[in-house]
Amino acid sequence: MDNIKNNDLDYAANDAKDIAKIMKKLEGKIYNKVNLYTYADKTENIPSLANIVDALYSLQKNASADDTVMIFLAGHGESLNKNQYIFITKDAEQYGSGEYKMSTVLKWANVNDALKNLKCTKLLFLDTCRGGSVDILYLLKHELSLSTRDEQSKIILFTSTSQNQVAEECDQFSNGCFTYAIKKGLGEYLKDNNEKMPADDNNKDNKITFIELVNYVIKVLEKITAGQKPDISTPNGGINDIFYKR
Repeated sequence: MDNIKNNDLDYAANDAKDIAKIMKKLEGKIYNKVNLYTYADKTENIPSLANIVDALYSLQKNASADDTVMIFLAGHGESLNKNQYIFITKDAEQYGSGEYKMSTVLKWANVNDALKNLKCTKLLFLDTCRGGSVDILYLLKHELSLSTRDEQSKIILFTSTSQNQVAEECDQFSNGCFTYAIKKGLGEYLKDNNEKMPADDNNKDNKITFIELVNYVIKVLEKITAGQKPDISTPNGGINDIFYKR
């Protein structure tokens, strides 16, 4: 966020790149092919508004009904009022009053437009802070007004905080705490298939479902944060969708 003073995060770029690496490791396990579009500082693809919006719209021509689309955002979110939430892009700008120029930030309408015509399963993972008084889950479920109930039911939301909380960063892990917990929960430290599954494989079936991941992330955040609690929405199912398997 070059144009916004005193608004930098230390590990948002790490978060984006690390989650991309984890997803790539799932190639051949859950997904036949994993296509990554990573936008982060100190890469060729900076997280500008134009780059992010273009990437979102590219999903419409590249994702089929049998695919899974995952959007992961790490960085600053801002509440403009209780019903409006924006993601602060690298090239975001402010007026002298401190208000954001809306033409320079990612609005949920951008995400809605990208997702509403997709027939596939959609995952939204948000490690964003400064949510203020916005109920992010309520906002997403209503602003992501997809065209059919069936499409709505395929959206899985996983946010780093509950309402009125701030997402924490963890210096000891060089990540946002939420991202670190996801990394650990999805088996980041598995070197090969001969090692044990992560601790969140509760029923020892060599698979990690969404709800197992959520429960594990909650436990990790209880230990490493000052009460940060993630929130989820899995309308019409999704809790048993598999995120990792051997």
